[in-house]
Amino acid sequence: VALRTLLAERARAAGASAVRVVHAEATLRDVAVAPGGTAFTYDGPLGVARLHVPLVGAFQADNVATALTLLDAAGAP
Repeated sequence: VALRTLLAERARAAGASAVRVVHAEATLRDVAVAPGGTAFTYDGPLGVARLHVPLVGAFQADNVATALTLLDAAGAP
């Protein structure tokens, strides 16, 4: 958590036009890892959804949350 805060502060100090902290905006719950992939509940700026990715590892839920936050920041439809 401290590293996220430090990075966000440094980005703002450097003049970043927008700083998004994924774990401040999105919550991941019920992460389940199985041989067929990773399932989890995403609750963030784009809504709430039960998602599944065919990639194995609890960190894959974080990767998806990061991608969704980037899409939201880009104004994707």
